[in-house]
Order: sequence, then C-alpha cells, then structure tokens
Amino acid sequence: MPEPKILSSVEGNVLTITLNNLEKRNAFDAEMSETVTGLINNADAQGVRVIVITANLSNGIFSAGHDLNDLKSASDFSSDPMFEMFDAIQSTPLPVVAKVSGKVFAGALHMLMVCDMVYATRDAQLVITANRMGVPFDIKDYQNWMAVMGVHKLKALFFRCTPATAEDAYNAGIFNTVLETPEALDQKIQEVCESIIGSVKEGIANTKYQVNTLCREVTLKSATVDAIEKSREEIFASDWFREDVQKLIDKIHHKNP
Repeated sequence: MPEPKILSSVEGNVLTITLNNLEKRNAFDAEMSETVTGLINNADAQGVRVIVITANLSNGIFSAGHDLNDLKSASDFSSDPMFEMFDAIQSTPLPVVAKVSGKVFAGALHMLMVCDMVYATRDAQLVITANRMGVPFDIKDYQNWMAVMGVHKLKALFFRCTPATAEDAYNAGIFNTVLETPEALDQKIQEVCESIIGSVKEGIANTKYQVNTLCREVTLKSATVDAIEKSREEIFASDWFREDVQKLIDKIHHKNP
C-alpha cells in the first residue's frame, strides 16, 4: 500500500505537515491541497499552537508546485484547490511556519509567501515560472507577494523566471533565516515553535489578523479592479494562451496515451 502523499503528526502542540508525494517531486494534486486545507482548518480545535509545513525531498526538490498532470484545460489554472489552501494558511489564527530545503517551484513558492515565517537551508532555491506561459495572477495573489518582497525583487523573479538562491530569498525578505545544515534547521524550528508556544495565543492571533488585514486590504477604484480582471480574462480567453496550455497538456499526457 503506497504511503500517503501528505503526512501529519502532532507533538507538543505542534502540527507538522509533510509533503510526501515523492513520485511526483511533491507536486500538489487536488487531493493533497484539500488534505492540507483540512488539517489546517481543524488544527485550532485540536489544541495545536503552531503549524509547521515541510517536505521529504524528492531528488533535491521540496515541491514542484502544481501537479500539471491534473490539467485538463486552460481554465484549470484559475480554479486550482491550492488557492483554497493558501486562504486556509492565511485565515487560521495559528502561526504557520515553513521549514524548507531543496528547490521550490511555482505554486509551492506561492505557499511560502502566505506562510507566517520561513526558515531554510543554504541549498534552497526558488523558481516561479508563470510567465513562461503567461499565466496571469489574481490581484490578491500579487498582494501576498508584495507583502513579503520588495517590488524590484518581485519583478525580477517574475520577469526572469530564473532560480533565486537562499541568499537572494533572505535578502528579498522571503526567508527569515538561512541555516547551514539540516540539523541546524531542525534546531531553529524547535526554538521558533517553543518561543511561539511560550507567547499568548490570543495575542499572536490578533497580531496575525491585523498584519494580514493591513497587507491585503488595499482600496482600489472599481474601474481599476475591473480593468485588471478584464486583462486577466483576455489572457485566459486568448488563442495563444489556450494553444500553449494545450501543448503543455498534450506533452504531459503523451506518456500515458
């Protein structure tokens, strides 16, 4: 019987969620995203104080992002359950800490952006490749990134679609700390969790609520929002986007005709 794609354990008020889809380089399919969302939504009622998200590395990869095998059409890009998982990470009153080693791609990198803190080893690398296909993000998704990164760093990451090193990520504000060894990372995560548990739960929840609200509640004129959404819809409806995505889908599924 195959191992679950998501592993979870609770120890000392800490819920650890581990990506374990090793055959697919820990790429998120719908089932995985929904499982993580359920674990996060139920954690507070179970007495959990801190949630840690990590991964069993697959060929040096933390997560390949979305499982593109789930793609059936271009519209799947805008309705992926990963986005509900991102909302769950932001909505829970509990601190969510990412523990990262290896390469992090696409949607998994977006997940790091909505975590409350991120600690990583020196070998970590980050890659966002949305603009290799011209995938348009929602405005609130860019808000999540801008809440963490400087604008110039963000544009470089999205425009160039090239890997960012752990040092780059630290300088951009994505990583809280970069550790030299897995053992040092384990120790740091333990220290972080212990310090959080030693603080007042309600105070942390209120801080998270206010800070996330300040980062996301941006007032825009309705005409501006409409124009942004129209630009995204035009891309999703364009022949070039649908053709490029179809080529990708055909390439992915060609292995299993």
